[in-house]
Amino acid sequence: MAMTKRSPIATFPMAFFVATLILNLVCFLAFSWYVWKSSSEFELTEKRGFRLYELSTTITQLGEISTMSARMAATTGNLSWEKYYKDIEPQINNAIKAASSLAPDLYLSSRGRAVINARSQLVEMEKKAFDLVRRGSSNRAMKLPSDEQFKTAESLLFSRDYEELKNTYASEIAQISGVSHERARVAIQAHRMLGFWAFTSVVLSMPILLFVWYAALKKVRSYITRRNEAEEALMESERKFRNLVTEINDGFFIADRNGIITFANKAYAGIVGYKDPEELIGRPLLEFIDPETRKGIARRFLDGIDAGEFNGSLESAIYKKDGTKAFIQINPVIHMEGRSIAGFRGISLDITERKLYEERLRKSHEDLSLLYDISSVISQTIDMEELCASILKSITELSMFESEKEGGIFIIEEDEMKLVSHTGHSEFFLELHKNLKVGDCLCGLAAKTGEVIVSKSSTDDSRHTIKYAGMTPHGYIILPLKARGKVIGVIYLFMPLGFDIGERRMNLLSAIGNQVGVALDNSMLYEETKRSALHDPLTGLANRRMMEMIFKRTLEEVKRYERPFSIIMLDVDHFKKYNDTKGHTAGDEALVNVSKVLIKATRGVDLVSRYGGEEFLILLPETGLEGTIILAERIRESMEEDTDVTVSIGIATCSKEIKDEEDFINRADAALYQAKNNGRNRVEIAP
Repeated sequence: MAMTKRSPIATFPMAFFVATLILNLVCFLAFSWYVWKSSSEFELTEKRGFRLYELSTTITQLGEISTMSARMAATTGNLSWEKYYKDIEPQINNAIKAASSLAPDLYLSSRGRAVINARSQLVEMEKKAFDLVRRGSSNRAMKLPSDEQFKTAESLLFSRDYEELKNTYASEIAQISGVSHERARVAIQAHRMLGFWAFTSVVLSMPILLFVWYAALKKVRSYITRRNEAEEALMESERKFRNLVTEINDGFFIADRNGIITFANKAYAGIVGYKDPEELIGRPLLEFIDPETRKGIARRFLDGIDAGEFNGSLESAIYKKDGTKAFIQINPVIHMEGRSIAGFRGISLDITERKLYEERLRKSHEDLSLLYDISSVISQTIDMEELCASILKSITELSMFESEKEGGIFIIEEDEMKLVSHTGHSEFFLELHKNLKVGDCLCGLAAKTGEVIVSKSSTDDSRHTIKYAGMTPHGYIILPLKARGKVIGVIYLFMPLGFDIGERRMNLLSAIGNQVGVALDNSMLYEETKRSALHDPLTGLANRRMMEMIFKRTLEEVKRYERPFSIIMLDVDHFKKYNDTKGHTAGDEALVNVSKVLIKATRGVDLVSRYGGEEFLILLPETGLEGTIILAERIRESMEEDTDVTVSIGIATCSKEIKDEEDFINRADAALYQAKNNGRNRVEIAP
């Protein structure tokens, strides 16, 4: 039986099917192997890409926080920021090491070396700044000058070199991150190509297609998950940054390129008088600046924009929400995005207390300088007349008091007030105030109460009792001069009508009054001491020392110019018996009465002196023998009439034979003894 041979056409479908199945199986296996290999490489590349993206973001953000910590420390002088810096430093180093291990080819490239080099220089500059802040804080603790260290640290961290290193660091990190993103993009592109072949293979084999789609969906889901995780990490980093600047004690703000506030912390809101920082969002940064300085501050901002950085800090007066005035210091930084200005951020400090202290210090310096000037004036002389004139001139010329250049100084003598110095007054005014007593008018009232008296109008003040026709209305300041717990005089100044003295000038006037009072008291003590040294304490007449000085000088002039000159020596008759009979007190009173008679009988140019005991000597310049005899007789007769004693008198007149003062006195003394020997109560003339 013959065999039937199969037709090739009959077997074709099966062969085709088997061939197709085998082909599909081979394609499936080949594609599966390719998918497995591509998926493994894609997964590794993807992991590295996302990890590098995450590390690059972390490195950039931690670098910004590190920079901000160093700048905050330099600006505020607060070393607590160094703790944040030291916490962040190892995190940055670990992140760079991790990134280097994931992409060694990138970090061994020129960009990687640029990142590491820039980071090293930034760390060196930041540590140097912390060292300066540490030294400044140490100097501040020891009350030594510290501003120089803080300013040097601040200028170092806001310098152009620092910004360029910072921009290089951020730029190269961004480039490395971009390369890693590009690699991830290439991997995704390859995966898409793989999907295309999977779709093609679906035509040949549904299982292969399903497998490819399953793998593709799985990878896409993984990509989305990892991207969301990276975004969440970025948001968490931003949240930590905002929490950091929100809780610090210094004001912090962020503004856009137009100067509109987009973020502010609680401290900044408090500085400008707001409770909620959200109220500041959308407001211009310069809105709170004093209008008088706003243009200058705006110009500084524009100059900083042109230069790409700000040089130093800005200080200005501001007006808070409630209208109160305060002072603020702003340390702004320009935020760049590439080569474009994205906005500003900065730290603000409330320096109101410092400014107020500086103002008080300035006023105190002015007051001390003024008191020093017054002290310099009064220390130049102790003579009463010169001292009073200098004091009055200095005080009336002080621009601080704006006086009318009229005033004077009264010295209290018992209950009377003696005008010892004045400026700008007429003779009529001086005559009106000639017999002023303590308690009279405003000056007398100040002398009585010991208080500074301020009168805004001489015509309206009822205390101003001395008024006269044609008196120009004016204000008054009357300053008591005190020394050793009592008022010794007053200074009065004419002031503009309706003037306002103020508490500060009132206190300064009181200090001047005490200072001048002590100076005048010393001058009066000096005058009193000088008078005691040259005058007899009982009679008030010139003592022998003073007489000898004047006698010598007068005799020299008389002999040089051949002018007449005579002397009288007199002695109280029987004075020892008078003392023994009536007592020494009565004897002292008798001598005082004799002195009064002598003063009354002589001229102002004559010198009456107590020569010793009951003897008196009178120097009579420009007086010849005849005039001297007349005066001597008048004195003798007045003694008989006005006292209960008599005197014996000897006269001598200057001649060429007289050698010196001693010879002159001996001649008068001889005439005196001749009068005593001839019966007393008489006048004798020296031969």
